Amino acid sequence: MRTILVPTDFSAHSTQAAHFAIALGNILSAQVHLLHIGRMPVIPVSVPTYGITSPFLALEPAMKEMRQEANVCMKDLTKELEGAARQFGYHGPIYQTIVEGEPVEEITRWIEEHEPMCMVMGVTNHSSIYRMLIGSVAGRLLKETDIPIFAIPSGAVYGGMYKVVFASDFDPNDAKLLHRMNEMLQGHVNEWHVVHVTDNIEDQFYYDRQGELVERLTEHLAPASGEIKIQLEVLPEANLLDSIEGYAKKNHAHLVAFAMSKKNFFERMIDPSVSENALFHLHVPMLFLRAQDSSR
Repeated sequence: MRTILVPTDFSAHSTQAAHFAIALGNILSAQVHLLHIGRMPVIPVSVPTYGITSPFLALEPAMKEMRQEANVCMKDLTKELEGAARQFGYHGPIYQTIVEGEPVEEITRWIEEHEPMCMVMGVTNHSSIYRMLIGSVAGRLLKETDIPIFAIPSGAVYGGMYKVVFASDFDPNDAKLLHRMNEMLQGHVNEWHVVHVTDNIEDQFYYDRQGELVERLTEHLAPASGEIKIQLEVLPEANLLDSIEGYAKKNHAHLVAFAMSKKNFFERMIDPSVSENALFHLHVPMLFLRAQDSSR
């Protein structure tokens, strides 16, 4: 059965993302698997060992307490999600795994071993320190994993999957990518808004590509559903992410999708010169998908 992986640290925003995953589990016909990674404590050189040879043994009581706390939190979260499952009509299982280690390494290992169809993570711009120490896990996973990642900003709630904005450079090959996303989302999308942000809105190049992309989108999506609405827009780039989010809010989009292999477009959003990257800037749920991937 298809699986949605949900890493959690039991924080409010990761719990919110888990609720989102339960709703996704219903529409994607997939089971939900919660994964908590307990960080191994850093052993200072000066830590007292009280005659115990290994400093890890000296910390074992504290580590045992951390494990017990994690088990309690996991049980509480699962119980909460069982209530959400009734609300969203999800009837599948909610699995739980607790491991210890470095978050990105353990999540990547779990993905390689179990091959989930996608991952749902909570993200927040809580603070610059948080982003540097904790929030960067999501950013690193974008680079190190190949599965689709749903990034759920703090405060975002599931409102359906009917309207999706896809940030594109109007590559005609994006038609195939949208077709795969449409299949992954089980045909729940009624409106696709394909947008390109440029600082040269008068450039005829984009409008020529727009026409070709429309033809291919019609070819790839129309057979799936004659009811799908496809709208393409070229937006001026005052601020790339502000333009995308402004458009998404104006059109009441439920999701903003990005193709991670589009270096000439995606890297503009994660470039250090951009004050806020997409993960910590947008307030709309996001889907990051590698163009070469196919859903499992």
